Amino acid sequence: MKKIITKIFLGSFLLLPVCLSAGNIKAYFSSSVFAVPGKSPYLETYFSIAGNSVNYIKNEVGKYFAEIEVNISIKDKTGIKYADRYKLRSRDVDSLPVKFDIADMQRINLANGNYEMLLTFKDINNANDSFK
Repeated sequence: MKKIITKIFLGSFLLLPVCLSAGNIKAYFSSSVFAVPGKSPYLETYFSIAGNSVNYIKNEVGKYFAEIEVNISIKDKTGIKYADRYKLRSRDVDSLPVKFDIADMQRINLANGNYEMLLTFKDINNANDSFK
């Protein structure tokens, strides 16, 4: 299993879009930092997962869906400053193969500083397919 750790330098930072792939999951990641006068700076993360790189199963009404577990952890030299774990579900589709991606955006408040981010994706419908 590969580990991808992204360095974040909040305050003055540029991170170009990255294509990540491990197992069958193909993910595209990018981020932006925003500083709003009088408010805390924040990081926005954007990713999309290629719809044809995850497994779909039928639901109770006969439509197909995919589900991905997402873990985000951000730390600095003193420890973890942000952590979140959630499930991201595709929209239901009538038939396969799928021709759309599954996308997400998160907004994370962080003080200025240097950070490392660990982002993990797991295909819930395939126990052997995860990306870290």
